[in-house]
Amino acid sequence: MQGEGAIHFDSNDPKALEHIVERYRVIAERLCFQYGVKPKEISTVVQDVFIKVDQKIKRQEPGSLSSWFYHVVIRTLREYESKQKKAKKIGRALDEPISYGYYLENHGHISIQDALAKLDNKYKLPLILNHYHDIKLEDISTILKMNQETITKRIQQGENLLSDSYKEAATKNPYLVDKFEAVFRDLNYRYQLLPEFTSTVDIMTRVEQSRKRIIGKNILLLLERS
Repeated sequence: MQGEGAIHFDSNDPKALEHIVERYRVIAERLCFQYGVKPKEISTVVQDVFIKVDQKIKRQEPGSLSSWFYHVVIRTLREYESKQKKAKKIGRALDEPISYGYYLENHGHISIQDALAKLDNKYKLPLILNHYHDIKLEDISTILKMNQETITKRIQQGENLLSDSYKEAATKNPYLVDKFEAVFRDLNYRYQLLPEFTSTVDIMTRVEQSRKRIIGKNILLLLERS
């Protein structure tokens, strides 16, 4: 699993969280992109991820950090998606198509990424974690709280849906000449080359702002009770 390791979070080390950010930031960015977060919003979503990590990691028992971290990222992505749907419903956000041309030059890669982002989460998440983050079924089961048999089935269903979408797109796009299987595998390499969407400095700035807000709220609560 990418980023595999044990939790060694020393609350007395002022740079403890920063070390985790440096290790896992790119993983969070990549997952956000694959999931279908608008590129211009990936920075904010990734920062939200590490705000959650900062608030919860001290309560984590020592063990594998990766499964827990992926769980936090996915929870944040679901919250993002829920907010997007509500914003569209009340007219505060436009349902704009995402343009991947700046990030993925190959027409096949763009076609598959577009279809992947539109997949139902029950297919999309197991497929992304297994194929593009090299996570074993038993770990995906822990992350998604789903049995391995269901995960295996949904990965296969997700692949079939992507394949059907690619083949349909190929009937309209003369540039889609390569077979789905080859493009699907090669896309993993292209994901490794995505640019950075945020920085450790920006993330830590947002985390510090969150910490100050929490302290402020706690002080107000104490004053109200006194």
